[in-house]
Formats: sequence, structure tokens, C-alpha cells
Amino acid sequence: MSALVTLALLFAPLPAQPALGPEAPLLPRAYALCVDGERILAAGSGGLAVFERKSGELVSGQALPGGGVELLCREGRAYVASGPAGISVFSLEGPEAPRLLARWASPGGVAQIADAGGSRLLVADGAFGVRLLEAEESGALRELATLDVGNHVRGVALLPPGGDGPRRALAAAGNAGVFVLELGDEAIELVTRIPTAEAREVAVFPHGQRAVVADGPGGILLLELRGETPAVGLRIAPLGADRVRGVGIHGEYVAVAEGTSGGRILREAGTALVQVAAYPELPGAVSDALVVEEEGSLSALFAMDRLGVHRVKIETPRARATEDRP
Repeated sequence: MSALVTLALLFAPLPAQPALGPEAPLLPRAYALCVDGERILAAGSGGLAVFERKSGELVSGQALPGGGVELLCREGRAYVASGPAGISVFSLEGPEAPRLLARWASPGGVAQIADAGGSRLLVADGAFGVRLLEAEESGALRELATLDVGNHVRGVALLPPGGDGPRRALAAAGNAGVFVLELGDEAIELVTRIPTAEAREVAVFPHGQRAVVADGPGGILLLELRGETPAVGLRIAPLGADRVRGVGIHGEYVAVAEGTSGGRILREAGTALVQVAAYPELPGAVSDALVVEEEGSLSALFAMDRLGVHRVKIETPRARATEDRP
């Protein structure tokens, strides 16, 4: 049986679940998501799968040794983090299956990859700290700099460029907190540390003044990044007994993955986060969450480690006002 057929069977759609709308789950054992134009990509225990964004139909896929735990889609390429197996780089050009271009190995355990601007990538490399890589035209990755922060790094995110100073980034490093970093051409410098309970992932709002942290048992943190001393401005308790595992930002909206407690959608309102919707009934442990815009409305994508990807339409305040208009 070919790798593609094996993947197609492994990622076969499941029956729709009640109380979640008409959309069926897209694939079982999904750990990470990204969107590339009209396609949804999902990394899971079998590897990489590509779905048509509107219908959720499986288009193609590639098996990966060790599967995938995180994804970055950028400029027609997919960067798949596979823990100790490192990073696999795929071309997404054309309608055919993703084409493997290169692999980059690291024993640290790659947990997340972020776009650092230009041809550069910032990598959360587990026990090896934070790495700055350059992606070459061929797909090969070349190391530019490494910073060991003394703890296991699980997530990274970039702040928007600002002025003529160095680009800043955030690194989520478990119980060591969130580290604020400055990126040079071939250097990473530690600026300061924000204490947290168990920082697992971090995402930055487009304006760059605030960020949201998935803080495990510590819940959801809203970081204030303005001024000389970044700090926690707000803490929201988890939905249930499980840890907050991941966060994703689209505009003012935040999608939150909370394991067996489900997921929820929050909206930035000044220095606060307001809950838009909660989904504690999701039939699996949610490991990743995204907010995507589809035909003028917003949807949430939840990746679950046992029962695939669920898509739920978000009823935003703006949408409700439009519907209530006579």
C-alpha cells in the first residue's frame, strides 16, 4: 500500500458529531494546523494532510516518520516540526501532493516554527533553546544563531517590526516563563523574562502591544509588551481541569486549545479579553486552535489528538448586529 493511500485511510473523515454544526471532523489524531490560501493543512500522527478549505475534503498528504507536532505555512511552503525528527520542508506549489524539499535534524525536539521575516525562521528547539535559521531557495535550512535559555522551549512568536531597532520575539519556556528576545542578523540576545506557571505557547496581536500565552495549569495570560518592563496584565483560569495547551490569534480574536476541557474563542477589548464562545463539548483533547476568515465570517478550527479537526462557525458581535438589523 502506498504512503499516500495509507495516509488517506488514517485521515479518513469521521461522522459528524452532534451539537457542533454540520461540519464533519476532517481527520483523526491532529496536533497542528495552518492555512495556505484555499487549503487547510494538518499535521498529525500519520504525517501531513491537505484539505480543501471550503468542503473539508482530503486532497493529498505525505507520511512522515514520527508524524508532525507543529506547522508553519509561508510563501508556498510548509515547515513541519516533528520533535526529535527535526523539521521537514515541503513545497505546496501546484495541486499535487506536498513535495518534500529538505529535512533539518536536531536532537533538541523541535516544538514550533515562526516566521522571522525575509528568509528567516525562529525555532523552538526544546532542550536546545531557540534557533534562528535561514531558509534557502532549495528548501535547505541553515543555522544562523542559537540561544540556550536554560529550559525546554515549547513555543516562539515574533513581534511586528518597529522602527530601526532589532526585531523582538517571545519564547515560551515552561516553568521558566516567557523570554523576551532580540534578533540580530546572526545573533539572538536575551532581554528579559516574564514569570509564568507553565508557558507552552505564545501568540502576538498584530499591533504588537500585547500577547497571549497558553500557560498550562496557569490558564491564559495576557501580556502587556509596552514600556521597558513587559509583564502579565491579565490571567484567565482554564475552562476545566486540563491545561491550556495552545493559542492562535487572528485580528482581535484568540482561539484557545484546552485539552480535554475543549476550546474557546476570546476577543481583545482594550486591556481585557472577553469570551465570545466556549466549546467544552468537543469530543477529544484539543491540542491546537485557529481562527480563520471564510466568506466574510469567522470560523474556529480545533485540532484534537484523537478525533481529528472540527470547524465551528463563530457568532461574532458584529455578525449578530448584522443579523438583527431590520
